[in-house]
Amino acid sequence: MCAGTSATFTVVADENATDYNWQTTGTTSMVNENTIEILAGAQDFFISIQTSNECGSSNYLTRTISVPDTNTSSANFNGDCLINDDDLLLLLDQFGCLNNCDAFDLNGDGYIGVEDVILFIEFSAQ
Repeated sequence: MCAGTSATFTVVADENATDYNWQTTGTTSMVNENTIEILAGAQDFFISIQTSNECGSSNYLTRTISVPDTNTSSANFNGDCLINDDDLLLLLDQFGCLNNCDAFDLNGDGYIGVEDVILFIEFSAQ
């Protein structure tokens, strides 16, 4: 998840459960029994779920959610919050393009080439 985005998490419904107990350090925007929607903040967070009924409560199941910093580098071609292999594959896919490739011309020399890949790697290391 990226900061400012939301995600929905669902656990398999427990036919014996009379209650689902959610805990999170993220912002909860919706809870519906075995489903929770979380808004990511600016840092990693966790969500936990516990079921209970008249016989007792289950152990908590906990999941840590990673929230990378938003990345505005020109090497972040797919617009997510990471510079990773997906961006490099997208760049390589565009090397032979016939249409508008301006976004992949990182050094501004008018064509896509090895120097652009080198700049991409430098941006990724930042």
